Amino acid sequence: MPGKTISLAKIWPIASDQLTATQLRSLSDADFQQLKRLVAQRAVQNGSTRAFGQRLARQLELKRRQDRRSPYSRDVLLAAFKPGEILDALVANRRERWRPIFRRKTGQRVKCENFSFLDNPIPTYQTLIEMAVADCESYHYNIDFNDEYVTDIGPYLIFGVMREQMAPLTAGGAVSGPTTKVIEAVGLRPFLKMGPFAGVTSDDVWPLPLMQRRRGGSSSSTHLASEPSTVEIRADEISRKVDLWLQQLDPPSELTEHGTGRIKSIVAETLNNAERHGRVGGDGEWIVAGFMARRPLSGDDAAPLAHICHLSFLNLGRPISETILEAPEAITQQIRRYQQTHSRSRLSPETLATVFALQDGISRVRQGNGNPSGGTGLMDMVEFANEVGRSTSEGHGPKVAILSGRTYIRFDAPYSQGFGNSESGRRLQWFNPANDVLERPDSDYVMDLPRAFPGTLITMRFVLDSSLQMESTDGNFGEG
Repeated sequence: MPGKTISLAKIWPIASDQLTATQLRSLSDADFQQLKRLVAQRAVQNGSTRAFGQRLARQLELKRRQDRRSPYSRDVLLAAFKPGEILDALVANRRERWRPIFRRKTGQRVKCENFSFLDNPIPTYQTLIEMAVADCESYHYNIDFNDEYVTDIGPYLIFGVMREQMAPLTAGGAVSGPTTKVIEAVGLRPFLKMGPFAGVTSDDVWPLPLMQRRRGGSSSSTHLASEPSTVEIRADEISRKVDLWLQQLDPPSELTEHGTGRIKSIVAETLNNAERHGRVGGDGEWIVAGFMARRPLSGDDAAPLAHICHLSFLNLGRPISETILEAPEAITQQIRRYQQTHSRSRLSPETLATVFALQDGISRVRQGNGNPSGGTGLMDMVEFANEVGRSTSEGHGPKVAILSGRTYIRFDAPYSQGFGNSESGRRLQWFNPANDVLERPDSDYVMDLPRAFPGTLITMRFVLDSSLQMESTDGNFGEG
């Protein structure tokens, strides 16, 4: 036993119920075994049964062990390092930084505030890094979601993937009422490994529940909110949800047949790209979720309510800057020239390559004549957000953000969408006032991330209001 020992003679024949845990722990192991025998024998000599004597000896053993049991649960003690694609990317030398439970800090709080890639990109990314570091170094720490409302569902999807590989060492955390509504309605709660919420309603939230496709051979969690399914089924579900959102307007609106087809096409191309290009050899995975909520347009209590829509697509694997290098030589030469032109812009070559890859007609896929095909998917998605979210509320126009590898890009006023080139008809957005390929991108809208993200996230937010009057004859998405 550690510490100073005492002899059995100093405590015998004190009554067993008067012996303290300190006294019992101060005995050597041999003396303690002798004490148990003496206590059991005395009980029998005093007229008790042998079983009662053995019970008294057992009580001494438990008292001696009191306060020496591990304060950690079995799950905590069994927690071990697990490789995690996002966690490993966010923390350099993560395996080396992983600490055993008895060497960890306690009581830390990770505060998620303005948790949005659409409004607060770099601090939001730093918060995810802080979560990954806490998983390596902390125990019984809290993760608090302090925002009143969910203003971007994208970071929640990333956190959900992180949680699959994080150790069970958190102590919970605070979540606001409106945020719990969204988390519960969308199916994020089990995905984020949160406990049940009490008294949650969803009267002002219309969810697009979490959908997920796992690549072949990947591990599966019992907490996933959905099972793998075909791209066509998911595209159809998303188009129906958008139509439902439009029907909540006053007066109600709805998707035209053309608009339904456009949305299905955009979603299918996005998910197919995730499957084909996210992993070497294909078989990539993706996660999709969204919701519409009736919320005030500002923090003012008298502010008008609006229907605010959120939609995010996440896939892990190779970033855009890597997959675009598989394009035909004519495309990669243009990318290299663009990188050289802006080599002094303080943007990484990867970010510059991603900006170039967003433009219409830039694709890694060859047609039969050797030229690239497609290359309009991202601009189509941005156009969708601008058309469906064509709000009259000043300062609340659509936003689309992209995280991919080292890159963060945001389509937002005055760079809210691609503009057609008069000669080629291609939609182009170079993120500068002149929309000129020779001018560097605006650093408020195009920037490098502090750590490379292992995949691509496309996340958007747009406002629906009663000004939405879109005619099917002009090729847009809906009609009043």
